[in-house]
Amino acid sequence: MMLNEETRSELVSAPARRFLHGCVRTEDGADGFVRPWRIGSEQLRILGSCMAWHPGLFKQMARTTAGVTLRIRTDSMEIGVEIRCDEEPRGTREVLMDIDGTDPEGWLPHDGLGCLCDGRRLAFVPASSGPAFASWFLDADDVHPGWHLQRLPGFGPEHAVEIWLPALRGCCVGHIWGDGTYLEPVEAKRELLVLGDSLAQGFVAEDPSRSWVGLLADKWGMEALNQGIGGQVFQPQFLEGMPKEVAPAAIVVEYGANYRYEGYAASRLERDVHGFLAGIRKLWPEVPCYVITTMPASMERYPTHPASCYGEVPQVLAKEAGRFPGMEIVSGAHLVDPGRESFADGDGHLTAASQRRLADRIWLLLHPETRSQEELSAAAAKLLAKAPRAAFPLREAARHGKARWLFVDEGCILCSYPSGSQVAYAADPELGRNVLALMGSRTELCLIGSGLEGFAQEELGLADASPLHLAVYKGKRRIKVPVRYLIEPIGPERTDDAMALIEGKGSISREEMEVRLAQGSFLGGFDDGKLIGFIGLAEDGSIGTLEVDPASRRRGWASALEGTLVNHLLKAGEVPWAMVEAKNKPSLRLHSKLGFEVGPAGGLCRLRAPRR
Repeated sequence: MMLNEETRSELVSAPARRFLHGCVRTEDGADGFVRPWRIGSEQLRILGSCMAWHPGLFKQMARTTAGVTLRIRTDSMEIGVEIRCDEEPRGTREVLMDIDGTDPEGWLPHDGLGCLCDGRRLAFVPASSGPAFASWFLDADDVHPGWHLQRLPGFGPEHAVEIWLPALRGCCVGHIWGDGTYLEPVEAKRELLVLGDSLAQGFVAEDPSRSWVGLLADKWGMEALNQGIGGQVFQPQFLEGMPKEVAPAAIVVEYGANYRYEGYAASRLERDVHGFLAGIRKLWPEVPCYVITTMPASMERYPTHPASCYGEVPQVLAKEAGRFPGMEIVSGAHLVDPGRESFADGDGHLTAASQRRLADRIWLLLHPETRSQEELSAAAAKLLAKAPRAAFPLREAARHGKARWLFVDEGCILCSYPSGSQVAYAADPELGRNVLALMGSRTELCLIGSGLEGFAQEELGLADASPLHLAVYKGKRRIKVPVRYLIEPIGPERTDDAMALIEGKGSISREEMEVRLAQGSFLGGFDDGKLIGFIGLAEDGSIGTLEVDPASRRRGWASALEGTLVNHLLKAGEVPWAMVEAKNKPSLRLHSKLGFEVGPAGGLCRLRAPRR
């Protein structure tokens, strides 16, 4: 009945105009169809004026229905919409040919209608020019999945449906049809106004419901007014035509990438940015505004123009945004992973996965942690109680209080130590990836069973990776150390002697050695008054640096030094533990000999930036 025009008339229907969201005006067409516009009529005139960089392109992009949705409540099991899609804009196809090539036989739509039902993403319907009817089956019935067992009208559950109109072309919509008893509009939410270029418009999310703008608005509990225009830059006049009815609860500004393609003076850029941000403050003095600086981009297709001011965009944005109250700069440096797999084309447009990551990372940046370190430590301890054995270093961090907690969530925990080294555990690898991209150390990081080693090596630059064994001393039995070994605490006065023992190894700098010795956690072994070996605790409380003069090796000093330190820790009520590199066979043998329980390598990995 839904797919047949004659029988469709027996179903419940309503004009689609009643359900439109994310548009500022509509334009009546023939046969009850209506064209939604996300750009005001005066804005459209300005985009086509001589003040615009590329008026022809801008008018094409402004006509598209990026971010426009139909939102419905219904008891229907199946729902459909009449739609007439425009021809694909020439400017859009020129971008998409970078993916599909120049042969029309291989061209794909890369756009269409997306549908969400109760938060579930349903089938994507590709766009095609001319009249069409798109429909979706809404029920997720695990008991009666067959079409032949459909419920009677009105006996099904109520569904919340979002139909996302095409992002890369315009369209007109007619009626919405359902096989239930009612179709009701959804009350409008607060509005997130996004002012940006093709990245905001939706290139190349494939399904418009997957664009970062829509995903970010949903995280905010808002709905988006997407005024992303392919090819756009800071054009202050664009705001002068903004419809007075637009009253956003928050604003995101995303421009800058298009300065790469043409010559433009930095002084003109400053003037344009200042005028644009001043225009935002004039229209909405109290509304929070977030200005995103340029993000990593693929430069395969077009190299940066030699007279471009592209490299100066982040600094100009930071300077100008700082002039206005309530404006916050969001650094784009790590919002997108720079690897080739992040991009759908050679023009810097993002894949669907990267669009999702972009929304997630903006959300993380704009919602900083408000809990105290004590609260975070307690939350981490609770979450880590169910974590695998390899998470022992983080459990110790929560217990002894020496670490600073950067992120604590069920899916990811990240802490940092004064030296800048970090420890991360990610039960949710995708969340872990986003947290590390924004907050991860670019010098040293210990990963606990996350599977993110490749990401940390490629994207964080931590190319030096070492699998670790976790060694934990079991029980309370003290280790017998022969009295012939003279072992006592050493302080910073022994820095020269300690550095002489590790000369040429480059494992620790003099400054770091002084700091660690001053903390009073090092023991030294002496023979005839000469320091011939030492051992100490790392800043995380693990048994760390152990060094013995080559001339004094194979005489039991390593066992004596570590045994003495273990006894000190046991006396203080601590659990002795260490992380040992898999390639360090002598250390592994030593820990096993002394009674440590040594776990297999693989659950822990230390990554460092290559030493220069």
